[in-house]
Amino acid sequence: MSPRISYTQVSANGVDQHIDSEAIDLQARDTLSSLPEMGEDGTQLSPSSSVSGIAINTQSTPVKVEPPPEFRALTLLDNAPDAKTRPEWQDPVRWCFWGNVAVLVINIALTIAAVGVSASKHDESVGLGIVMTATSSYCCTILMAPSRTDIDKAHSKGTWLSVGVASWRNFRNLKRSSKALWSILLLTSIIMQMIYNSIIYSSLNANAYPAIVAPMDFVSNSSIPTSFYEEQTCWPDDVFSWSITDLRSGIMNGSFEYLSQDECIEAYANSFTSNRRTVVLVTQEPITGAGISLAGYGYAGGIEATNPAKTVLSPFGYIGALDWIFEGSRGMVNLDPTGYEWMCYMLHSTGSQSSCSSAILQALDTWNVSARDWPRVTEVHIPEQNTVSREQIQVMGKAKTESTLLQSNITWTRKEVEVFMSHVESNPPPEQMWSYLNTTSWVTSAGKINVSTECPPLKNLVNDFDADPLREIKVDHCLSLRTSEECRLFYHLPIALVMIICNLIKIVCIWLLLRIDRHNLILTMGDAISSFLQRPDPTTKQWCTLSPEFIAGKSFKKEDHWPPGPHPGFLPSEKYKKRWNIASSDNMWCLTFLILVLYIVISLVLPTLAVQNKITHQMSPLQPLTAIWQIQGWGTIQSTGLLSNLATSFVGMELLANTPQLAVSFLYFCLNDILTRMILTADYNNFAIHRRPLRVSFPRGEQRSTWYLTIPHQYAIPILTTFTIIHWFVSEGLFYVQVLPYTIDGKPIPSAELVTCAVSTLPLELGLFLMIVVFFVIGFLGSRRLKASKMPIAREWSVAISAACHPPRLDLDAAFKPVQWGVVEDDTNALYPHCSFSSKEVKEPKVNVQYA
Repeated sequence: MSPRISYTQVSANGVDQHIDSEAIDLQARDTLSSLPEMGEDGTQLSPSSSVSGIAINTQSTPVKVEPPPEFRALTLLDNAPDAKTRPEWQDPVRWCFWGNVAVLVINIALTIAAVGVSASKHDESVGLGIVMTATSSYCCTILMAPSRTDIDKAHSKGTWLSVGVASWRNFRNLKRSSKALWSILLLTSIIMQMIYNSIIYSSLNANAYPAIVAPMDFVSNSSIPTSFYEEQTCWPDDVFSWSITDLRSGIMNGSFEYLSQDECIEAYANSFTSNRRTVVLVTQEPITGAGISLAGYGYAGGIEATNPAKTVLSPFGYIGALDWIFEGSRGMVNLDPTGYEWMCYMLHSTGSQSSCSSAILQALDTWNVSARDWPRVTEVHIPEQNTVSREQIQVMGKAKTESTLLQSNITWTRKEVEVFMSHVESNPPPEQMWSYLNTTSWVTSAGKINVSTECPPLKNLVNDFDADPLREIKVDHCLSLRTSEECRLFYHLPIALVMIICNLIKIVCIWLLLRIDRHNLILTMGDAISSFLQRPDPTTKQWCTLSPEFIAGKSFKKEDHWPPGPHPGFLPSEKYKKRWNIASSDNMWCLTFLILVLYIVISLVLPTLAVQNKITHQMSPLQPLTAIWQIQGWGTIQSTGLLSNLATSFVGMELLANTPQLAVSFLYFCLNDILTRMILTADYNNFAIHRRPLRVSFPRGEQRSTWYLTIPHQYAIPILTTFTIIHWFVSEGLFYVQVLPYTIDGKPIPSAELVTCAVSTLPLELGLFLMIVVFFVIGFLGSRRLKASKMPIAREWSVAISAACHPPRLDLDAAFKPVQWGVVEDDTNALYPHCSFSSKEVKEPKVNVQYA
């Protein structure tokens, strides 16, 4: 029972009338309903001539009509707002406004700084993009939220609006200006999502380098003169990018870093080597001949034009160490241009592996490389005879060469000729050849003999490849030349300007939103229940069993939108317990599933296309999908992970790199919408089990503060954290790259610059795995049963919520106290019992009883 309160009402004749509160307890609802209808701007829409039977002479001096103090306290959301009072919802919107202003200032400052330092800048936090997206989302929520006036107008037209969630129905109900603001905020958010991560991008240098094989004496035994090695090899300085003297001097003075076999593999088994160049492969095995050999070249993987084997060796008529083709029982085997084929060549040639990586090489018991010599040829010039050399013997043949030598004027036996030819074929240095000649008895009869060395054409060695296969060298350790990285960060000015324009547009839109004078917004389910409890909706009076299922299956004519009550009906049966997923439509589940399938396809197809861009045609159709794991590393650039065949323009590559991000954002919107609707329905349903205070946007009395956008923290924090991690995984798994190759001399090659998108399989698939987990977790939540099976499901439908909010006439302050839904004591309807939210005692309803 309300306390006894008396107040004074000024009548038309100026007489003060004292009225007792008990006298109006039974008429309280009628009093509130008959108060002047106020617009959203606080002005009176239509005057009323009487209040609860208390005559007011409208012809006399105007008297401001106000409800008694106890009634004003009961009409929080629907109280006639002062036109000068700022709506409460504007405070957080103002925070959004200043947050966007701060982001704009930062973006402009960074753009000016970037231009001032020639497009080189530090990393920019993606938090700026999150701030703009989050603030836009909140402002869109404010725009989409209906006011109580909007809901009343909708109900009067026979329709309804959504509460606490975004819907197409609410969007259609907006004014044209609000629709434009909402659309612009959404469009600018999508544009930012597609390009914001591309404002800053890095340029990675990829060094070309020679892999040189040297004996242990070359790097440790200083007693052997460097001239010895210089005289034994025909490799020019350009091939090694070093002279033999400078190379050995650099090794001796410590310019090269010692690397164990595993460390060497780890450092150089990369498609793009940025901080190292020349590597010397040291072997313990004795090396005959030239002593210094070439194992091959490292270069920017996938950019074959930068392969030194094609550029450095081409003047010598040589196809290059990395382009050798082995012929064997396995047929033709070409190496993929990973950039470090020299490390894997012997592995491929034996057929033991079809792929090569750092892990495979480190798992080997011994690491062997192939080495190609280009030794000087020792020639013996005999007077009145042709020059005798290893190449000459190979061209003429042993038998013909032997016959020619026996017919000369030299006095020697067949045995001595065979021994001489054997020495020549071993191609000893001139000193060793002279040592042998001085021990023979026939040298004096030969006259003046001359011994010299010559470099044969390199193409002759290739033509005679089958007769002189590559040497297989076991690597003991490496000596590596470490260099500084030439990595650069770039600030893409056109995209930065687009971002600034979008930022400005958002600020203007939020400023315009602040100019909209909207009062009494219904942002959450608690706001709606509080409003309807304070001022019940007459269109749903005596219709407490109204549910979306009933409305969806019945059409209401224009002339009779909501027919007057009573509307008796039975409550849902306990036999058919509804689940959480009833809150969301099948269309939303189908849309979410289709976007998820699209995301799965993108996450699997992009790595597959990257691998197919490099693998040979010999692979079976099923291999590319399993071959995506060849793209190793976390957010690193691999030659097998480049999508250069999909996009060629900068805009195309940026869109390609951010398409999965957009799919993740859409999935977040869909799954968040589903989860919001389910939690909204479950929380509403729990009022039939427990008495609780309402959670509203701006609490008064015993009301409590609402959850952020309806979702409780125990759900909101995990889903926000998970999707943030997924976005990060996607950014690590698919990204825009710019690779600038360098020659073995350390000079950049701008013409061969690679600009494309790179794929990293592990983070991309982890993001996919997390997304699937989120989908199934929300699906599992949807399978949970609602606790109160007898309570009609209202979902987010305003008309169904209003039907459950017709409390007893004496329960005037229910909105500000803990409430519960159930059968209430009410003398307004003697024919049918009534169910409603109430702060008074309620009883559990029965299934076989009609309620109205």
